[in-house]
Amino acid sequence: MKRIAIFISIFIICSCQAKHDNLIPNTDVKLISSDFTKWWTYYNSDTQLSSDFTAYDEASHKIDKLTFLTKLTEGKHIPVRLKAENPSDEVRFQLFNINSSSDDISNTIKNIASTELAYFKLEGSAFPSYDFISLDNKKVSSKSNKGKYVIVKTWFLRCTACIREFPLLNNLTKQYANRDDISFISFAYDDNKKLKTFLATKPLNYSNVKVPQEYIEDTLGFNIYPTHIIIDKYGKIVRIFNQADKMEAFLQKYLTKQHLLNSLNDDLK
Repeated sequence: MKRIAIFISIFIICSCQAKHDNLIPNTDVKLISSDFTKWWTYYNSDTQLSSDFTAYDEASHKIDKLTFLTKLTEGKHIPVRLKAENPSDEVRFQLFNINSSSDDISNTIKNIASTELAYFKLEGSAFPSYDFISLDNKKVSSKSNKGKYVIVKTWFLRCTACIREFPLLNNLTKQYANRDDISFISFAYDDNKKLKTFLATKPLNYSNVKVPQEYIEDTLGFNIYPTHIIIDKYGKIVRIFNQADKMEAFLQKYLTKQHLLNSLNDDLK
């Protein structure tokens, strides 16, 4: 019975729901594609390109995520979420052509898609090795975190968006405080003393590490702040985000899935 329950749980989390042929947009495509403000509002509320989704091209053919993101970098399409019959149904996005005169939308989606495509191509690759001492004089390294899930945040003191998400991230670390197989690390490039002074009044409950700016932007290759990277127990990049709330939502699902898979493996031994 235990094995059956695990199989059912994994099926619910991992598998797609019943396939749908009715590809109906969840918005008025013509309306949002003709006005930048309307499109930008829609994009931020209904679109998350770093999520898991089923993709369709402008001709309603199913395509893979790599092709979908690559086509978006051309600036000729916008991603539109398709209606779902039930909240639990798979997330689906389709490409829709935009007016050639919509330069603001075109340029913005090109930039966004280029970033998401770069992140997507990093999934499954090894996170660069690291070996630092945290602000509280503890060793933070690839070796010390071997066999752990690692969540990395990059930021700097003058980044308002980076600071704004501290409360959410502190709640996240509290949620997983009893997990010794999860490590939270923040890399910031500001002066040691300034970081310590700031974090004394506005704490971030991560292992906070001062690193050179070049390490973040050249070695890691991230020049958007904040950036959040989820790394698996084998040191491979799982997913990359620029928004803490999106990272948090994905992390919860990912860890639940990993727990079920581990339970299944243990049960089959």
